[in-house]
Amino acid sequence: MIATGCEDKNVRVYYLATSSDQPLKVFTGHLAKVFHVRWSPLREGILCSGSDDGTVRIWDYTQDACINVLSGHAAPVRGLMWNTEVPYLLISGRSIFLSFPVNLFIVFCFDIL
Repeated sequence: MIATGCEDKNVRVYYLATSSDQPLKVFTGHLAKVFHVRWSPLREGILCSGSDDGTVRIWDYTQDACINVLSGHAAPVRGLMWNTEVPYLLISGRSIFLSFPVNLFIVFCFDIL
């Protein structure tokens, strides 16, 4: 499966083994275009999306739902990277990095010089 972020504010999931151009799922909720999407390396069916609305949404593919909204950026989100050993998500934008422990909701902010 592949997940895509779209200018229409949605996240779409496609199954590449079929010839259909229709997505298996469409996740809605962002208020601006979705710039970045990443699947979790630790939990199957979990993906995150970063948007120009300054939020990151955590989606559960199996539940068809947004299970968390991470905010803290005043600027658009431009990069997402899951830690491959612990459930942390590194989020980058224009001015700061945020590191979210996905299950604990503690935020660490670092200014970029």
